[in-house]
Amino acid sequence: MKALALIFIAACFADGAVAQTTCNRTVAPGGAIQKAINTQSGLGGGTVCLSAGTHLTTDAISLPSDIKLIGTGSSRDSVVLKRSGASDAAMILSGSGTTGTEVRNLTIDGSGAAVYGILLYQTQYGTIDNVSIDHVKSISVGMVQSYHIYFFNSYIGPDLGQDLAVSPHFWITNTDQVWIADGEFVGKPRTLTHEGDGGFAMYGSTNVRIYGNYVLRGGTYMASSSGVPSSHISVWGNTYEYSNEWPMDVVEGANNILISDNQIRYAFHGAMVFWNANTIEASYNLMENNNQGGYATCQGINNNGSTGLNVHDNAANPGPVMCTVP
Repeated sequence: MKALALIFIAACFADGAVAQTTCNRTVAPGGAIQKAINTQSGLGGGTVCLSAGTHLTTDAISLPSDIKLIGTGSSRDSVVLKRSGASDAAMILSGSGTTGTEVRNLTIDGSGAAVYGILLYQTQYGTIDNVSIDHVKSISVGMVQSYHIYFFNSYIGPDLGQDLAVSPHFWITNTDQVWIADGEFVGKPRTLTHEGDGGFAMYGSTNVRIYGNYVLRGGTYMASSSGVPSSHISVWGNTYEYSNEWPMDVVEGANNILISDNQIRYAFHGAMVFWNANTIEASYNLMENNNQGGYATCQGINNNGSTGLNVHDNAANPGPVMCTVP
């Protein structure tokens, strides 16, 4: 009976959550989340579940290797992990050397104090699934020197960037093998924010795949880090609307980039800019009514000094599809 008491079966989750979850430990609102995690980690790993309700935390929740943190409410909105107090730490941290961590089926509320919603630092094989993130101070999800990170079926809200710095939803630096799919990511209106807020920022990262997402008022930026360019980036099947700058911004030697089957509408600048980058394929993209700010050379693809371009089967209204930046 004691063993059975440690198992909780949660079925029929909404928002694409896991259908069944076996919980080694369950924490009710007001309970000690980190203590439960540390105890389970000492047993070799396992699943710590958060019951429905609001869980307050004054500091980062640290996930050791092979620990899963999963909400057991009927949807991700049923379980809220909320910052309490003025601490500016991350809400959830997977630190140096960790592997096999997971976060699923919960909402992260930074209360305007937490710098990161989730920070993965030197993490391998981390999974984030069916998570909602909002009210963070700067970066929703940070991935630094990490490997094989999966981010699926999630929502990131517009209330970020409260430190008045440029604040992308995803900050991906010196990281390899990333999948970001089937999410909805919303940035602030341009009148309340900076160019570059919302969306994805990649520096010196490789093998990043961004697909099947809806991005409102955000874009995708690919650049170098300490001289190492971002490379082998695939961005396909996404919808970008009302981006505050360039929905596709490929610069600083970024190379081996695929941008395909995206729909890009109403961006403040043109749909794409390629600036001193190389080996880029842009194909089957639909670009409509961009360059709302009137600063781009054309509303489609703007090129400045990039080489090895394979641009085909795109559509732009109004045209042309491609132009050269003076």
